[in-house]
Amino acid sequence: MKSITIIKVTIADLYELQRIGRETFQETFADSNSEENMKSYLEEGFSITKLTAELQNEDSEFYFARIDSEVVGYLKINFGESQTELRDSASLEIERIYVLKEFHGKSVGQLLYDKAVQAAWEKGYEYVWLGVWEENLRAIRFYEKNGFAAFDKHIFKLGDDQQTDIMMKLKLDQFPKSLSRLKLNFVIILLVCLRTILSWLIDNNVLISCSLKGIVKSGPGYLFCRVSFH
Repeated sequence: MKSITIIKVTIADLYELQRIGRETFQETFADSNSEENMKSYLEEGFSITKLTAELQNEDSEFYFARIDSEVVGYLKINFGESQTELRDSASLEIERIYVLKEFHGKSVGQLLYDKAVQAAWEKGYEYVWLGVWEENLRAIRFYEKNGFAAFDKHIFKLGDDQQTDIMMKLKLDQFPKSLSRLKLNFVIILLVCLRTILSWLIDNNVLISCSLKGIVKSGPGYLFCRVSFH
């Protein structure tokens, strides 16, 4: 599969954000809700006016997941007074993680989630919280896998239908499994840098040669080294 890129959304991406927001919400909830309620929420929740205000809010951030030039999912996080409920100065809220069904099971959601946790660490928050519909068992299992635990419930209104969301929390001192992915990404970056350095040495006729027994091979044009393999 092609590589997935996570990028921050700007006001220039407004209409693309509206498109992916409506499309993924429709895919996720249309089968479980009335057409009238879905139409009402899609029009109001993803209006240009509402999305513009959210993008201009300094206490909210959106991120796209892209494969090549295609947006296949997105993330929205809130902190401070922009959180939808708790508004705890020590917390960050994951309000939305949505991925097109075609790309489910391909680590897109996990990478968006990793980005949210990374942001929480970088901003110095103590925990991350979210609300997930009690009937969205797939999402609940995903968050449980990443270390979240239920701590309360709240009501989410979709049109004229009042639905129950399970509120879940992750304390960052638990060091969630997903952060191991961040460490892996760091190692990959180091390896890429090393490969770049080695390519430069080769391109500039600086040769490196080491035997498995650690015997140094020397001569004109060689870079001396001693390596032992165990």
